[in-house]
Amino acid sequence: MKLRRSPLAVVAAAALAVVAGGFGIATAQAATAACSVSYKVTSQWAGGFGADVAITNLGDAVTGWTLGWTLASGQTVTQAWNAAVTVAGTAATATNVSYNGSIGAGASVSFGFTGSWSGSNPVPTSFTFNGVTCAGLPAATTTPQPPTPTPTPCTGPSTPPVTAPTSSAPAPVKVWMAGDSTMMNAGACPIGWGSQFAPYFTGDVTVKPLFDPNGVRTFGSAEVSFTPCARTAWHTHPAGQTLVVTSGTGWIQQWDGAKQAINPGDVIWTPPGVKHWHGATDTTSMTHLAIQASVDGSPVDWMEHVTDAEYNR
Repeated sequence: MKLRRSPLAVVAAAALAVVAGGFGIATAQAATAACSVSYKVTSQWAGGFGADVAITNLGDAVTGWTLGWTLASGQTVTQAWNAAVTVAGTAATATNVSYNGSIGAGASVSFGFTGSWSGSNPVPTSFTFNGVTCAGLPAATTTPQPPTPTPTPCTGPSTPPVTAPTSSAPAPVKVWMAGDSTMMNAGACPIGWGSQFAPYFTGDVTVKPLFDPNGVRTFGSAEVSFTPCARTAWHTHPAGQTLVVTSGTGWIQQWDGAKQAINPGDVIWTPPGVKHWHGATDTTSMTHLAIQASVDGSPVDWMEHVTDAEYNR
């Protein structure tokens, strides 16, 4: 991750608990909800800061969530991703977006934001979950929980390489350039997106370059299609990246975050320097548009492959 300032990591953890009966849901038995929150200031500078917030569901599964906290005097939120954040006075409220409203028991979801501050920039000391003040773990329940389904394993590289291979690409990696019916492996692709990115995919992928930066336009774009189990390697973008899902269902995951489903119409913004991967699910194909600008001539910094264990968990 490339940061222009020294990161300041501040973690505030709170155990959260609510009783879903307070929501007025007409069910035979209300779900019990509880969670823990990790709030990290990832970078700070004069008058501004960036923060990541991770929510772990310690209770029953939920299909929608709202997280609230109190801002200090002089603090506000200026931009957010993976959540819709509103500010009223000193009250900040983050609400799930279309692709991350459901959190299974024991699963996590994360979002981030940039903010401004004056005077001081303290970390929140408490949170509310779906409007109820957090108060600890839920009481024990005898309601049986359904077993967690075992994901279908997807084969991939057994030892993730840290750098691009110097000879041929790994056998699982196959990249087609749109408009050419010939399958091409890394090192054999035409000059362009295929030859540049093939060493950093697992599975079968079709790449269709749409446009490159020019003298006026500072960003480029490509249409990328993934077959089931195909995905990118871990990577970051020095200027951030916007994905627009056009068909199928896929997954995206940030480092230390939960894997999230993405569907047609979803627009996903990944901020500069955030380590992540994206691709198809293990049973469905997925196509998205990828839009990103370059910094010092590079739109992406590639890292290690996503292992089978990381992909399937």
